[in-house]
Amino acid sequence: MATDTKKSSQDEPASAVKIGDDKGVTTPRRIKSVPFSQARRGTTLVVAAILLLVIGFVIYRVEVAHKVLAQAAGHKIYKQDIDNLIGNNKHVSEHDAATVLANKYLTQAMAKDQGVVVTDQDLVATYGPIINTLKKNNQYSYQLQVNQLYFDKLQTYNQGIYKGYLLVAHFSRNIVLQPDSAGDTNTDQAAVAADKKYAQDFITNLYNQINAGKITWDQAAQMQQADPILGLRMYGTLSQSGPFDTSRAPVSLFTPPSAQQQLRNIKPGQTSKPFVVKVTNTVGNKNQTFESYFLVVKIDSSSGGKSSANFQQELQQAKKQFGYKVNV
Repeated sequence: MATDTKKSSQDEPASAVKIGDDKGVTTPRRIKSVPFSQARRGTTLVVAAILLLVIGFVIYRVEVAHKVLAQAAGHKIYKQDIDNLIGNNKHVSEHDAATVLANKYLTQAMAKDQGVVVTDQDLVATYGPIINTLKKNNQYSYQLQVNQLYFDKLQTYNQGIYKGYLLVAHFSRNIVLQPDSAGDTNTDQAAVAADKKYAQDFITNLYNQINAGKITWDQAAQMQQADPILGLRMYGTLSQSGPFDTSRAPVSLFTPPSAQQQLRNIKPGQTSKPFVVKVTNTVGNKNQTFESYFLVVKIDSSSGGKSSANFQQELQQAKKQFGYKVNV
């Protein structure tokens, strides 16, 4: 029985199958397909990676949203608070906005402790009707102005809130503040001494006449302002004699420490004797102080001005007391 020498296709090598003519053209080896389980595993890994990124981003946003960027007087300030304050003011940094909010709570706490009040009427009197427009349209600028008024009132309270009458006699016209190229001020000391003596004699004379009932405070102020040596003609850009109320406006004549020391010793209903005030040279040598004017002060009422620290020192103490921090 003859055997069939042809092999079936099932017996052909897996690497090649003859087709066509006798030249032995073969097809390439068949590539195995990736099993479905492996493809699904790769897809799962990609999805997991995406989910991790999404979760990480969400966690980051949550952490940012709940991070305390500033705080003061028990108030914590978050990013949403800062964003709300900034509004459309894209030029305002997060640091500036956080500082404004921290200052808001700091000044309010200090004002509460000291009985200082800032009313809507105070704001309009200080800034004009524009402050109401800012309140509606620009919260950042509005709060900045409110904070500034609080700072001004707190500083005034630190110096003392006084109401009364003052007489002033300037004698600084011949004091040279700006040094020359060699560092000398070339002040004519004899001229300064003569001006000082004239001012002291003049204000002492006014003081004596008031005490004797010969002239009123208003008459004394008019005499000072009309004097050709130490009045408006010579010192028209400087403060003059007259009534004052530091709760409404600060009095620059009271700012120097030497004036502050004298004011604290005057009780309501009392009048000081003439005293000289030393000021600091802010033009040349900032460490140099010099005598500049005489004052006579009558106090009708007073509050504040009892702190031994100046306002900047008091402010630093308050920041520690009320946990003031800006973290951005």
